[in-house]
Amino acid sequence: MVVFQRDPIFQDYVEHASQVVVKKLAEEVTNDDDKLRAFIDELALLQKIRHPNFVQFLGAVTQSSPMMIVTEYLPKGVLCAYMKEGGQLKPLKAVRFALDIARPYEKGGMFLWVTM
Repeated sequence: MVVFQRDPIFQDYVEHASQVVVKKLAEEVTNDDDKLRAFIDELALLQKIRHPNFVQFLGAVTQSSPMMIVTEYLPKGVLCAYMKEGGQLKPLKAVRFALDIARPYEKGGMFLWVTM
C-alpha cells in the first residue's frame, strides 16, 4: 500500500523559479491515525531542522486535503537512493558521509541519536 505519493517535480513560478518536491499524504490513509501521526511527526521535524546539510523545509498544507509537505529539490537525489543504487559504500566514503551528517550537531551543541 502506498502511504505517501510523490507528485512529479514542477516549477514554482514565483520570483526565482525553483524546483521543489511536494510530498502528499495519500487520500486513502487520512483516516489511519498511525500514518497521519507519522506525517505530522515528519513535518514537525522538518520545521525544526535548518542546516545546509539537510533538505530544506519550504512549507506545508495541513488544514485541507490532501495534506502536503514542500521541500527543496535535491538534483542528485537522497542518500538512501544513492546507497541502494550504488551498493555497499567504500569505507572512506562511508566515513565522509557519517562526518557530514554528524558535523551540524557538533557545532550546535545538539546530540545525534541513531537507532539500529
